[in-house]
Amino acid sequence: MNSQKKVNEKLFGKTNKTELAAQKVELALADDINLLLDKAYQLTDVDSIVLNAISKLEKSIPILKETIKKSEDALQKVKDLGITGGVEKVFENKKNEASSILKSAERRINGLNNFRK
Repeated sequence: MNSQKKVNEKLFGKTNKTELAAQKVELALADDINLLLDKAYQLTDVDSIVLNAISKLEKSIPILKETIKKSEDALQKVKDLGITGGVEKVFENKKNEASSILKSAERRINGLNNFRK
């Protein structure tokens, strides 16, 4: 058996199992690194999340503007009709709340757009 091994080594060169094992380890490490990079890319790709947030905020703007307009109309009607008793305060508070949310939404949109640059 020993002579057959020597003949095979002369004909085909030395078979080195260590070399194949090292190549397997290198391939496994490369696969691990690729998987980690893929995960990192997925976690750092926030463009779609930012775009979705901007879209939601932009959709809120016309609703908030309509809320402000309706609150102003209601305030005017209350004044025209001479209604008292704190009703005008309710409409004024709703108008102020909508105005505050509108300003906040506009600031957020600007901030998110700057973040994307």
